[in-house]
Amino acid sequence: MSIVIGMSTTQIAALTTQQIKDLGTADFKAMTPTQIAALNSDQIDAIETRDLVILSSGQIQALQLYNNQGLLNTQVQALTPLQMKALTSEQLATFGTDDFAAISTTQIKSIDAQDLTYLSATLTAVFSPEQFQAMTNQQIAQLTNDQIISLDTSQFAALTSAQISALTTNQIKALTDTQIENLSTDQVKGLTATQIKALDTDQVSKIEPGDLAKFSATQLAAFTSTQIPALTSDQINALSTTQIRALTTAQLAAMDTDQLSNFASDDMQALTNTQLSKLSTTQIASLTTDQMQALTSAQIPALTTSQISNLTSDQVAGLTTSQVKALTAAQIKAFTPTQLDVFETEDFEQLTSAQIAAMTTAQIASLSTDQIADLTTTQAKGLTALQIKALSTDQVAEIEPADLAQFSAAQIAAFTSTQIPALTSDQINALSTTQIRALTTAQLAAMDTDQLSNFASDDMQALTNTQLSKLSTTQIASLTTDQMQALILLRFQRH
Repeated sequence: MSIVIGMSTTQIAALTTQQIKDLGTADFKAMTPTQIAALNSDQIDAIETRDLVILSSGQIQALQLYNNQGLLNTQVQALTPLQMKALTSEQLATFGTDDFAAISTTQIKSIDAQDLTYLSATLTAVFSPEQFQAMTNQQIAQLTNDQIISLDTSQFAALTSAQISALTTNQIKALTDTQIENLSTDQVKGLTATQIKALDTDQVSKIEPGDLAKFSATQLAAFTSTQIPALTSDQINALSTTQIRALTTAQLAAMDTDQLSNFASDDMQALTNTQLSKLSTTQIASLTTDQMQALTSAQIPALTTSQISNLTSDQVAGLTTSQVKALTAAQIKAFTPTQLDVFETEDFEQLTSAQIAAMTTAQIASLSTDQIADLTTTQAKGLTALQIKALSTDQVAEIEPADLAQFSAAQIAAFTSTQIPALTSDQINALSTTQIRALTTAQLAAMDTDQLSNFASDDMQALTNTQLSKLSTTQIASLTTDQMQALILLRFQRH
């Protein structure tokens, strides 16, 4: 039977340090929490570690630790995990820097997470990197902002990706620029979407480009439209094409033109059609010629008509032939006269007849005479009646005779009486007899005598009686002997 059983707290408090040392394990086990609470600092120091380790959680909590003298460093190191967990925040606060520096990783993870919040940043600053790494996620999440900020480079570097994931948004916001910069690749992988959203713009700009390059699509998508403008050129340059493709349309819309200028050719090609279509006209107009030329023929149709009409002259002039071929009818209609004017000749010649037919009359009227002259035969055949009517007399005169020779009867009939006088001798000579027969009486009446003089014998014979009857007396009088003989011969043949 233990001698301490039945002893009053006064008697316990009167025991000498030698008597405390002489007590056996059974005696300490027999002490009540009330008796334990009666021990003073000297008596507590006298407890042998072999006896200290058998104290129950209740007994440990009863220890009155005063002025950092309650437990010796050797005693602190001897505490079991259960005893460490039982310590109250007030008891932990009596531990000195040497005590905390000496506790094992097993002991550190046994401390109640809530109790850690009562420790000063000065005390937690003495924890070794290994001790921090041993902390549970729950303990990490309970650290105060001051404690987090006090972590030096080696301590912060010791945190695992799982521990980084455990940080609260308030803790994330408290991280210093240095801590953000020193995040390892593994730690970066531990950042959650919620944590990323909590970063301020200054913190975002401090993420190492190499670390940002390791962000998953989910992490990258977590950046808000307020954070995106904070990304630096180096950070954007570090993004992979997979990450570029993962950007939301809202994130892309939040980028300024300087940021977009960092997109390399493969970045441009990585953009989805949806991403491209959501770029603002200002953003599109800011793209360099190289960036525009990087777009594939599959991406070009994604550009909206507003984006097309806001392309700069350099951008339009820089379009590749494959890109020009990929333009839709709606996009063709969106080009302004100024834009059409800067089309490279070889690119303009790549427009299909369907694309030419898609042009508005205003666009057709704005084409230069050189562009009209450069129309291919296939393109010329694509002109609609309304487009032909919109041509100026200068434009009409520049139609290649060989192209005019391929006009359908409907196209020939589209020329107005104002345009007909602009036809050159070469053009009239190129007309087939079928086309001559397709001329309306109004068109024939609009021809001057010089133009009529280009009608060959077979052209004269192609004229219908109605056409002949509507020629003016001046026109008839201007016909050559050969032309008249052709008509007479035709009359004999008909009778």
